[in-house]
Amino acid sequence: MFVLNLTRSQLETYRLIWGSFTNFDWTFLGPGRTFGFYGRLGVDAAGRVDLLGLCVACSAKHAIDEHGGLPEQLRQKLCPGSGATADGLADWRVEFIFAENAGGTTASHLLLCYGDSADLRKVHFSRFESKSEGSNGPLTARNEYYPVSAGACPGAAKKITVSDLRSLVSQNPVVALTGAGVSASSGIPTFRGAQGLERHFPLHEPFPGAVAEFMIERPRELARILVRFQAAFIQAEPNDAHRALADLEERGRVRHVITGNEDKLHERAGSVNVHLKKPDDFKPGARGWAWLSEGNVLLAVGLGRDEHGLVSYARDSGIQIVSVSPDRPEFLHKEDLFVQGKAEDVLPRLAG
Repeated sequence: MFVLNLTRSQLETYRLIWGSFTNFDWTFLGPGRTFGFYGRLGVDAAGRVDLLGLCVACSAKHAIDEHGGLPEQLRQKLCPGSGATADGLADWRVEFIFAENAGGTTASHLLLCYGDSADLRKVHFSRFESKSEGSNGPLTARNEYYPVSAGACPGAAKKITVSDLRSLVSQNPVVALTGAGVSASSGIPTFRGAQGLERHFPLHEPFPGAVAEFMIERPRELARILVRFQAAFIQAEPNDAHRALADLEERGRVRHVITGNEDKLHERAGSVNVHLKKPDDFKPGARGWAWLSEGNVLLAVGLGRDEHGLVSYARDSGIQIVSVSPDRPEFLHKEDLFVQGKAEDVLPRLAG
């Protein structure tokens, strides 16, 4: 399945990280559903990007009688003449699996597959089976690094100027914590917000959710949305925010960049001490906590939520929290500081 053609410039840039982002797996673990999309892309020497394999999966565990006739309703949608078959299942395969488990529970799985996807299905099922049963949010117990503070009060955080932030950065060691917003101007969509995946369907809604209608009625459209999201990583180049953080590191002001982004744009911009926010680095006594503790200031850039508690940990450790964002993020406390603006506009002004 053809996805897009890279421009000559994009292809030359991508050659520096050839092979990255062609295999992908994204899993969203919610209280009522596990949703994921997994696949592989092919990029040839001319810059043509094709989808080679894809599995989109939506699963849930629930009591046998919890959803009443839902399984039968889904089966009816998959019968001959449904939207899925009309959209052509010669290439696409939609499948519903409903199985009773021991202990009075069931597992429901709605799968959309394309091409060579047997191994991709296995990835989803392994993620689904390992999900914490006690999870009451989008994170499972194995990913909760530090308790997120319940005392957020975004409106009470003090708003400061870029000049104020420049002075603070010049006098204190800084650790940067970056989220999806720092890469938005590089063309990588965020998961949330006006340009995010959730504008199409809520990623953490209960099973089966709006995504089920996409999978059954409009499989090709759903595939295009998800695959173009992944292809954005191939097309993206570092922006001024990435370059500014690399410059601040070279000047000795930024000690570490901890990021939730797997786009490698920080590294490509020249940052050296870049750490992907991995669970193993934030287990008790692990090295991630030492990275945070090297700064007197935690610069939260393009971060909408403190979903893993790293901001809360830094605050509890006496580190000054400063957020750079177009809007006040929900994790701010009254003792935190806020600089309003886009990262690519604010950060380049901190080197003076």
